[in-house]
Amino acid sequence: MIVREHLRPTVFAVLNCAVVLAWLEWRTSVNSVPAILALDLAVGWAFLLAAGIVVLVANGGRLAVLWAAAGLAWFLGGIVGEAGALWLGFVAHALILYPTDRLRSTARRAIAGAGYVVAAAQPQLGVTGGDIAIFGLVAALGLSRALASTGPRRHAAAAAAIGAAAIGTTLAAGSAGAGSALVEVELARLTTSVVLIITSLALAADLRWGGWSREALARLVIDLGDEAEPTTLRDRLADAIDDPSLVIGYRLGRDSSFVDDAGRPIEVPLAGRGATVVPLAVGEGQQAVLVWDGTAPADPLLVDGVAAAARLAIENARLLAENRGQVTALEESRVRLIDAADRERIRIRAELEGGALLRLAAVLDEVRTTDHLGHDRDRLAAHAMAVIDQLADLSAGLGPASDLEDGLAPALERLVASSPVPTSVSVTTLALPLSVEAAAYYVCSEGLANIAKHARATRASVSVSEAAGWVTVMVADDGAGGADATMGSGLTGLRERVETLGGRLTTESPAGGGTRLRAELPSSRAAADRPSRRSG
Repeated sequence: MIVREHLRPTVFAVLNCAVVLAWLEWRTSVNSVPAILALDLAVGWAFLLAAGIVVLVANGGRLAVLWAAAGLAWFLGGIVGEAGALWLGFVAHALILYPTDRLRSTARRAIAGAGYVVAAAQPQLGVTGGDIAIFGLVAALGLSRALASTGPRRHAAAAAAIGAAAIGTTLAAGSAGAGSALVEVELARLTTSVVLIITSLALAADLRWGGWSREALARLVIDLGDEAEPTTLRDRLADAIDDPSLVIGYRLGRDSSFVDDAGRPIEVPLAGRGATVVPLAVGEGQQAVLVWDGTAPADPLLVDGVAAAARLAIENARLLAENRGQVTALEESRVRLIDAADRERIRIRAELEGGALLRLAAVLDEVRTTDHLGHDRDRLAAHAMAVIDQLADLSAGLGPASDLEDGLAPALERLVASSPVPTSVSVTTLALPLSVEAAAYYVCSEGLANIAKHARATRASVSVSEAAGWVTVMVADDGAGGADATMGSGLTGLRERVETLGGRLTTESPAGGGTRLRAELPSSRAAADRPSRRSG
């Protein structure tokens, strides 16, 4: 058994004291049955062995002290009759602590204190039953902890409850047979000794090699992957090590200060001064730190595993935030490209309407009023008129820039007025960014064009409304329905434009029930400053 260097003097002192006390008990015991006396001494050595096992576990100091004290008290009780019950205070305390090395509730502290009172007072007062009551309370406490816990903590609490119940039961059996034959009394002592040996060594072995901390890590990994679970990362890590004092500190930039997950500044103590501090290197350099009060479950595997899980979770969160930032930047870039393309269309259309079309119109007038051209005048006028029509069509195809010159509502009224299907229009929005108004106009224009071509409708409606930061555009008709939303490049282009702005385009077209083209657009997705409708 490897003992830490700084613990060796203490261990040697305890062993020397135990040897002396065990020898004295052997020499002074009134028990005439050597086998039973040997088993009685084995209980004390079992307590000491349990202490040796537990002390090898990280943060297992308190439990080790209690088991060692129980062993020495057991030997002392065999020598001095008035100290015969001292061991039960230490054993009861160890069972209450197991496995977290802490008394976190008033009930647990009260029962532990009562155990010491009974251990000291029962032999002096000559009363019986106090030891049975204490272990009964410890068993009930362990059972309530097991029922209120899950996973490894339920396993640990149940083990302690079973141990306490077994000890209490054998003590009760011994007390009930106190007036019986000597054989029955010795049998009760033998049973109690065996139960104490098994309980102490089983709990120590369970803490050291039982693997319940591995189960805690498995549950932690599952919990970290459960996105539906509302608890925070700190809550899940604290729950895994059964220590609510745990705090995750996040570094503020390059500064040495840390804040918790609520943004509150936290003080990071020096490791080893009443606290456990685990740096978390995430990405480049130390980005976070785990801090708790140093009385976590005594298992380095659990501590290291929780730290590794925290690093992984924080790194995943960091990567996810970076990815979201990149996606947001890409979406904003696409919006800027749409805005730039719209402004470029506005500029080109303005140049066409204010430049080339005007000059061609002037040329056409001059051709029509010039007499010396003879028979060529009509031919030249026809060519000029054809060029004007083509440029006018090109200008119209560049987008709704001029139509939106005085706002979306007037533009839609003019669009509806040119529709061959009687159409009502309703616009209840304030001024919107140009990209949003243009997308809404395109949706209405494409919807009305499809109604005119395919719907066989007698009436239609166009509506644009705004609520809770979203603009809803609806184009509906009472036609034949049955439209295929996947057909047509017009709707495909519309969907791409709408989704680029962070919106959604849907089509409902049940057979015989008309068609409803619906677009939802974020009203504030574009830049806050409304761009000029016309730039040359």
